[in-house]
Amino acid sequence: PRNASSQARCGMDVWVAGAPSGAAGASQVLPDSRIVRPGDLFTFGTAADGEKPERTSHIAISLGGLRILQSSQVVRENTLEPGQSDTYDRAPLRVRRVFPAEPGLDAWRGVPGVTLVKDSPLYFAQ
Repeated sequence: PRNASSQARCGMDVWVAGAPSGAAGASQVLPDSRIVRPGDLFTFGTAADGEKPERTSHIAISLGGLRILQSSQVVRENTLEPGQSDTYDRAPLRVRRVFPAEPGLDAWRGVPGVTLVKDSPLYFAQ
């Protein structure tokens, strides 16, 4: 998908900001870098509140851990780790995994938001 809000619906959640992190009432601002794989999507935007739903306005692609590739008029490589010279200073809302765990085309058919070109009705159109 082209828009961040549509891209944010692809794949499955690996981490969600504000989800309990073990201690009662605790929440994490950043995911544990060990759970983030290259190709995972970081979503950024406005968290849901009592009146409005979550709104995704920006997407970054993980290069592994908290290293990201993102573009806001210019393509940049950044980190989400605080205190670094190239820290991207927005907190993510979610980490979404788009790539299936199993290899092969059939595994992609189960990924939410993903359609294989060969499964499209336009694939055989002339």
